[in-house]
Amino acid sequence: MIVLDVLESKRLREKYISTFINTESQMYIDRVKTRLHFSDGLCYTGYLWDCLKKPVVVSESEIAKKLKTKKGIYIMWDIHSQDRIFVPNYWKYPKECILYAKNWSEVIQKELPEDIYVFDDSFAWSAIYTHETDMNNDPYCLILQAD
Repeated sequence: MIVLDVLESKRLREKYISTFINTESQMYIDRVKTRLHFSDGLCYTGYLWDCLKKPVVVSESEIAKKLKTKKGIYIMWDIHSQDRIFVPNYWKYPKECILYAKNWSEVIQKELPEDIYVFDDSFAWSAIYTHETDMNNDPYCLILQAD
């Protein structure tokens, strides 16, 4: 995996948000766009996946199957503060940076935060793992296609 520089990460994050996120929703405005001061800098308190335009809930196995067919992927996460995360050593990578990987694997996933957004240069799709579970206690995963 390659950690992209801050400028490239910012460009990709902004394009992701403009493609997949409902930036007019009150949730986005209040909990993502508006960042608060924490000991580790400006962070938001919401989740991008709460503001997705047209998500489809899928099983963890479906999302893994889809990702195994993808090459040249980007991986990002929400910009949350260490002050609100009680998992030791949660941030292994800079919070605002995006990773590039040649392909997806469960090994990669184990190194990442719980809530991750995976996509590629096409910005035609995204796969999202969240920290939530459904009523059967299965991981809550989402897939979406660009409009």
